[in-house]
Amino acid sequence: MSTGGRDVEPRAEADANGAQPDSPVGARAEHQRGSGSQSSGVVTTDVPAAAGAGEVCVDLEREDTLPTAPEKTILCDGETYIKERDEKNPFKHRTDLYGKAMNLVWNDWYIPKRDIPRESLAGLAVGLSVLPEVVAFALVAGVPPAMAIHTSVILAAVGVVTGGRPGLVQAASGSIAVISKDVVADHGVPTLFYAVLVFGFIQLAISAFGGGKLITLVPHPVMIGFVNGLTVIIALAQVRAFKATQDIPDDICFVPGETDAGTSRRGLLQLGGFQVFDDGRTWVEPSEAGWMLFIVAVVVVTMIIHKYLCGNKKFGRYLNVFPASLAAIVVAIVVEFAIVRPAGGRTKSIGDIAKVTGDLYKTTWQECDMPQFFDELPNIIVPALTMTAVGLMETLMTQQIMDEYTSMRTNSNREVFSQGASNVVAGMFAGMGGCGMIAQCMVNLQSGGYRRLSTFVAFLLLLLVDTVAYEFINVVPLASLAGVMWVVTTQSFFWHSFKLIWLSIHPRKWRERYYAAGHQKINRVDVLAIVVVTLMVIFTNMALGVGVGIVLCALGFAWKSGQNLRLLKREEFTDGKGRVVRAVYEFSGPLFFASAKRFQDYFDRRTDPPMIEIHCREMSLMDFSALDAINHLAGAYRELGKEVHLRYVREECMGMYKKAEDMMAHVASVETYTVRRTIEDHDAPIEEDYMEHYKDRIVA
Repeated sequence: MSTGGRDVEPRAEADANGAQPDSPVGARAEHQRGSGSQSSGVVTTDVPAAAGAGEVCVDLEREDTLPTAPEKTILCDGETYIKERDEKNPFKHRTDLYGKAMNLVWNDWYIPKRDIPRESLAGLAVGLSVLPEVVAFALVAGVPPAMAIHTSVILAAVGVVTGGRPGLVQAASGSIAVISKDVVADHGVPTLFYAVLVFGFIQLAISAFGGGKLITLVPHPVMIGFVNGLTVIIALAQVRAFKATQDIPDDICFVPGETDAGTSRRGLLQLGGFQVFDDGRTWVEPSEAGWMLFIVAVVVVTMIIHKYLCGNKKFGRYLNVFPASLAAIVVAIVVEFAIVRPAGGRTKSIGDIAKVTGDLYKTTWQECDMPQFFDELPNIIVPALTMTAVGLMETLMTQQIMDEYTSMRTNSNREVFSQGASNVVAGMFAGMGGCGMIAQCMVNLQSGGYRRLSTFVAFLLLLLVDTVAYEFINVVPLASLAGVMWVVTTQSFFWHSFKLIWLSIHPRKWRERYYAAGHQKINRVDVLAIVVVTLMVIFTNMALGVGVGIVLCALGFAWKSGQNLRLLKREEFTDGKGRVVRAVYEFSGPLFFASAKRFQDYFDRRTDPPMIEIHCREMSLMDFSALDAINHLAGAYRELGKEVHLRYVREECMGMYKKAEDMMAHVASVETYTVRRTIEDHDAPIEEDYMEHYKDRIVA
């Protein structure tokens, strides 16, 4: 009989898995259903919507960033499209090889006739928005603009055929360009080709092992810090346009000499993107700098006006297929040749530093006298791994956002495979590598395109520019590209992160007294992750910054989760003579490495009765540290002639226990606890909960 147990901790606190005290079994069942949904490969992530997501036309020339509006908007009804596609699929019941192949083609390429014009126009908008940015990213990487256009054509072609997410735009991206910059400066363009090849093969290997779910391990604060750091690097890189000599090689097979290599390793100002201010190159003449700043101002004003007109119903539908960045560059070309040069001035154009010639595609080995691969391997592996980490994060992040906006679920592993295959082909044909581009994907969705036809049209447009209309690229002023990228980076930066940081460093009383937005505080570990990742991306290495941010968030989560282990109740039971013969400890929360010591400290080994029961209805056994803590505790009790019994062990934890039961010799017995529900309705009330006796080993 019970002698009146005492509550050690109030039940008002939920455990780390979401179990509520007033319904522990129901909460556990909810947890089990959530685990089951994740195992099916469907991961739902609340991703903020893009700025202006509900507008008819939005200035979304934003590379490598997350959308920032708080509400989710379904831009394209993917569920209706999938239903219609499946109803009309003549191959869906075929089981032969040909039928399966045609079923895959049908699912990838089916599009209603009524949607063909809209998808085609969306593809034109995407192609036009990709063009100016990839040219600017080529200058960031220190390679000829033609290489970035070649790369974008290759990535678009391979992505259209193999991509797991229809409508996702792959091209030469800013993050890969930033990584490529140091490779080209230190080791030359041929080494970059090898790095891109290895980058692609690593992604193929990750796809083979199901690595598409890795994006779920990247916390949102890390993404914010990554985007902020990347935008700062890209913004600083535009300062090179104001140097008298550019570091863009005329030869696509450029290899630096002894005096050129390694210049990015000297002094504090030459760390990260700030090396542009002290790279030894002279600045342009003041008169030319004045004209360049004038063109930058024209570009900024043009993009602002474009954004304003896009919000106007009268003009928005016409400007929807003409991105702001391209409009600004066209205006800048007109200003250069109609105002600047007639006035006696002149600014540099792309043709002045690296002329695009429209050459046919050649393999890397036809273009260059390539060094031995294994001789270059030490210079390849770190950039390739960095490209892999950054490319995967951006592409899978883009895929998640598009899935949310279209209410469609797509295959992340196939998308990883597509990006790997694209970069392998790009590396074989003298490309600089790339990944998914969030800004262009949002342009696609805003224009009504979310199927493969839109990206196919974008590919055709890029191919046309690369092979026929390349002279247009040669007359683009460098200052216009700098202006475009400065506007893009200001739109991409998470300015709201400053507010989060500021509010989080103040005590609660100060926030409530002085700040109306005092309830926008986030965990200080998350704030630290944002700051650390931002600074490390700027000054060191993007992959290293992301890795450190993940570790910081993981440690913060582990520490906080470790504090969530609670002793809900301790009860003592007596025999007929009034002697205490059994003590029951009931816990809530996760038991793992961060809470193992806390768990052991709850027990009083000297005064406890001969039989100890640990009830695990609301406690999860997470890792080997949990099992070791229980076995170590049972061993200590055993030395005192007492027994430890585990009761109500969750079914999902029992599998781990069974695999390690030979290491749990000190535990006297263990019983599992199962919750059964009807198959038809997972939300139905619990039909039965029972205990299944697993083993009963008496310790001598």
